[in-house]
Amino acid sequence: TPTPTPTATPSANASFVQLDMGTEGSWKNAYGGEGYNTVNDSVSYPSYAQVAVTGYSSPTWMASTTDVRGLQKAAASDRLAARWDSNSFITIDLNLTDGATHRLAIYGLDWDGNNRAERIDVLDAASNTVLDTRNISSFNGGEYLVWDISGHVKITVNKTGGKSAVVSGLYFGGPVATPTPTPTPTPAPITNLGKHVGQAKRTGQNLANQLLSTNSTAGPTSSSDGSTMDQSAMTAMGEFVSEVQQSCAVFNDDKDLYPAAARIDVALQGAFGAASQANQAATQGDLAGVKSHLREAITNLELSDVLITYGDVANPIDFASYMVRQQYVDFLNREPDQSGDDFWVNQIASCGTDTSCVEVKRINVSAAFFLSIEFQQTGYYVYRLYKSSYGRVPVLQEFLPDNVSIASGVIVGTDGWEARLAGNKQAFVQGWVQRADFQARYAGLTNEQYVDTLIANVGVTITPAERDDLVQDLVNGKSRADVLGKLVDNPTFTRGEFNSAFVLMQYFGYLGRDPDSAGFNFWLNKLNQFDGDFVNAEMVKAFLNSAEYRHRFGL
Repeated sequence: TPTPTPTATPSANASFVQLDMGTEGSWKNAYGGEGYNTVNDSVSYPSYAQVAVTGYSSPTWMASTTDVRGLQKAAASDRLAARWDSNSFITIDLNLTDGATHRLAIYGLDWDGNNRAERIDVLDAASNTVLDTRNISSFNGGEYLVWDISGHVKITVNKTGGKSAVVSGLYFGGPVATPTPTPTPTPAPITNLGKHVGQAKRTGQNLANQLLSTNSTAGPTSSSDGSTMDQSAMTAMGEFVSEVQQSCAVFNDDKDLYPAAARIDVALQGAFGAASQANQAATQGDLAGVKSHLREAITNLELSDVLITYGDVANPIDFASYMVRQQYVDFLNREPDQSGDDFWVNQIASCGTDTSCVEVKRINVSAAFFLSIEFQQTGYYVYRLYKSSYGRVPVLQEFLPDNVSIASGVIVGTDGWEARLAGNKQAFVQGWVQRADFQARYAGLTNEQYVDTLIANVGVTITPAERDDLVQDLVNGKSRADVLGKLVDNPTFTRGEFNSAFVLMQYFGYLGRDPDSAGFNFWLNKLNQFDGDFVNAEMVKAFLNSAEYRHRFGL
């Protein structure tokens, strides 16, 4: 009897399927139904796969996040951003022992935007024959490389540019199975809508913050107030309009996939209309119009993002990303910078599904914007200028444009922000004392009368020697703006007005209106009763949960 031919060792094969740029971190919708390894979260390899990974460290960018680029955790509702990391290459030895062909998806994410580029080689483990090679770059939005693989392969992820080679997850099979696996569920369609909307939003926000400094650029487009947009801003505007238009096109191809399709359609069309108006305003030199329409477009994109991710929700303000962005707009009058946005969103997202924790974090995060250095040195400074000059607090229509002027170009933590702020303050106060209202009140006063009137407005005890020094400053050539600036920054005055300003900004920031006297006095008395403790006074909580605030955004 002839000797039986031995069963052949399965040959290695790799057939590239696709580069998926749309799923982002939501792997359960498309991959991992047979097994997975989400780096620094959990591992559940299929029985047919023998996996060994070498040549890496495994740092974490963010342990908990709602950013859709972060990978879903296997057994929690939040996400994380982590990776295998190597300065040269990562090796993944993968032996599929059952002789069958299986789908493998590798998730690459350049989370921190370090311009990473990498080459992924799939080799026959026995012969080192290259079965497939793929290159990726600019993958800060997250990308899956997907193959159908059989046999024993070796996959190398090689750094070709940027800081390092990275891999954030391995996923076997199609989507995570439903409780009724027969027939096999059709994988959820993969779309790029979320990615396109997110990219358009980031482009718009970067442009909006680039335009914070209204008079510092020069270029072909000038406005009636002398401010301009330079060529880089004009280019960014064109890119923004194009990206919003592309988002609309992608949505139109896949609109039936989304429970909130009707609302997404309205929001995206609103974003495109506002972006087009911003572009038209730019060509006409209307920088104020650019900023206004740009903010409207970003607001619609932010809403679209929530509806795409979470469905037909009642109120987007209940979601961390939307809520945090709104705090930047309402209290700092600018779009979020990426690092700040990530930080504050993560504060809320770190609670997971703990609703009590979420409520506390939302209150603390929101209050932090009033307490921030950025607001204290801009909005609160404007408040104290009104009080020291006129003995009263500003109304909303006075406060908003003055706050825009003094905060122009200031993002705390960026290079040169202190010098920018100091220059803004000096220029603003010098212009302030030339205003008609100020001149009408003070132009006819002697130096002594001027100082005494300001001291009376400030309402704090100034020693005779301090008062005389201020008068002498004027005699020695200091300007009235200089003396006013000294009193505005008086520490006792600054501390004494803090609670009043805190209450006023609840109305300006959350409700977008001037306070009624009864409401203002109620909250000021309560905040004073608790020595400024806004948590025990439940002030921020009350405004955040008020129907008037919530109705700005939904139900």
